Amino acid sequence: MVNHHQFYDRYVLVMLQREMLSANDSLVETLKNGKRRVTKKSLRENPRFAPTKAYISRFIQEHPDTIEQYRGDLNTKFVPLDPAALSGKAAIDDPIIQAHLSKIEELPTGRQHAGEYHDAIFVLLQFVFDWCFQSFEKEYETDQGRGRIDIICDNYADGGLLAEWRTRLHASSVPMECKNYKSDLGNNEFNQLNDRLGEKSSKLGFLFCRQIYKPEEMGKHVTDRWLRHGNCILLFDDRLLKTLVMFRLMRNYSGIERILRLMFRDVENGSHSKLLESALT
Repeated sequence: MVNHHQFYDRYVLVMLQREMLSANDSLVETLKNGKRRVTKKSLRENPRFAPTKAYISRFIQEHPDTIEQYRGDLNTKFVPLDPAALSGKAAIDDPIIQAHLSKIEELPTGRQHAGEYHDAIFVLLQFVFDWCFQSFEKEYETDQGRGRIDIICDNYADGGLLAEWRTRLHASSVPMECKNYKSDLGNNEFNQLNDRLGEKSSKLGFLFCRQIYKPEEMGKHVTDRWLRHGNCILLFDDRLLKTLVMFRLMRNYSGIERILRLMFRDVENGSHSKLLESALT
C-alpha cells in the first residue's frame, strides 16, 4: 500500500531532480556560484509532473526499483518498542508462547477441540500484536447479544502498517474468527466475518483456520469480499500463524508487517504471492 503524497515528495521528486539535471532540462537553474539545481517546487508546479495518482502509478511502472526502495524503507523505519522487553517479562513470556504454539501443532481438528484452539489463538495473538493491539476480548457480544465475535481487539498502532490500516480501513478495532476445521472454509465462514465488517465498524478482519488446502479457491473468497464490499479479510492457517509468532519472538516487526502487506496485496489482486510463500519457508 502506497502513501502517494509521501512517496511523491520523498522518492518521485528526488528521482526527477536527478533525471532533469542529467538531461539538462529547462527546469535546471544555474546559481551564481555555478552550481546547477532543480527545485522540488518547480517540479510540483510543472504540468508534466503533477502529483496525481495516475502520474505516480505511471512513474512506478517506469521506475520499479523506486517503489521497492520505498517499501523497504517502510519496513526498516518503523521499529516499535517491545512491551515485554521493557517490563522484563520477555524471559517469562517467551517460553509460555512456545508452549501454546506447540499445543496448536498437536491439537486435533474438530468441534470437540474448538475451545482449546480458540484459547490458544487468543494467547498467541496477544503476543504477536502486543505492540499495536490492545483490549483483547473473547466471545464479544454484538447486536444486543444476538451475535458473538470469537475475538476482538482495539488497534492502537502509532506507526507502520497497522496505523495506515486504522485510517484506510477504519480499523480502530479488528474482529477475528477461529475455525478448527479439518477442511477448507466455505462461503458461510467468510460471510460470517464479512457481516461483521463495514463502514460503521471496521473493514479489516482476521480469519483463522488450521490448513489451507486450495489457496487459489480461498483467495477468491477474500478478493470477492474486497471487490464487492471493500472489506479486507486476511486468512491465516497454522503455518502462517507460526511464522508470525516466530518473527515476534525474534522481535522482527518488519517481518510481520511484510507478511501482512503481501497478504493485503493478494487480497487486492486476487493472487497468491510467491514472495509470501518464500517468507513462510
